[in-house]
Amino acid sequence: MKKITVTKDGKVTFDGKEVIRKDINSVFLDNLFISSLKSEVEYDIDDTDPISKLFAMIRDETKLGSEFYVQYESFKKSYEKIATDKTAIEQADSEEKLLF
Repeated sequence: MKKITVTKDGKVTFDGKEVIRKDINSVFLDNLFISSLKSEVEYDIDDTDPISKLFAMIRDETKLGSEFYVQYESFKKSYEKIATDKTAIEQADSEEKLLF
């Protein structure tokens, strides 16, 4: 499991490596958000520095049971069903085997 730490002086480390502020960009945050949704990130946040609010928000929005997490899981299950149905339709060798 990856770990993100924000110290009281605002130092951010991710997976044991310091993250420079200029590197906290959309790509980094997107990857963090996705990993967090997959429950692959552990958070250790000191709420003293303002940057900690950003990481606390990501933690709170992606934790198990949050509204966003529930919606994400619902979309993921819906996508998986559509993919399964598509495969079944593509593999049907007669009309009787079609799902509709």
